[in-house]
Amino acid sequence: MAQTSDLTLRSTLTTQALATMGVDPAWDAKVANYLACSSLSRADVEWGPNARAEEVRALRRYELKAKYGKDYAKNSDAKREAEAMQRASEADADVLSERRYRPMWRAACELAATPAPTIAAAVFKSLLIEIDECWNDSEMRGDCFDIVESDFARLVGGA
Repeated sequence: MAQTSDLTLRSTLTTQALATMGVDPAWDAKVANYLACSSLSRADVEWGPNARAEEVRALRRYELKAKYGKDYAKNSDAKREAEAMQRASEADADVLSERRYRPMWRAACELAATPAPTIAAAVFKSLLIEIDECWNDSEMRGDCFDIVESDFARLVGGA
């Protein structure tokens, strides 16, 4: 289950993103792509396929614990099953990263690199860079501070 602080932060970011749309079609397309990727990644983790698979594994661990006790992994059959579940969990995490997180990170970096069409867009972009840590992404083209500073200078003149 998502933490309240995470939900609040994501809600704020999404609201700001939506408020920037309608001025520049190229910007709007990047915002829409980012919001879709971000929403799908959160949904997959919280209530989508990844969450459902983790729930099945968690319930099975409870069953093993009920049957064999808290040290169920000392039982050879339970240990094999627990190890298989761990491998499945790790494989699912790899799939989640490739299918959801990498596209979201790519969309965030592409949006961060796109000139902000308005002050609201520049403020949103600054928050996006901080929250999604675009500044720390090895695929981010350009220095994020320079990009945002350039946006503000262009939009307000010499910021």
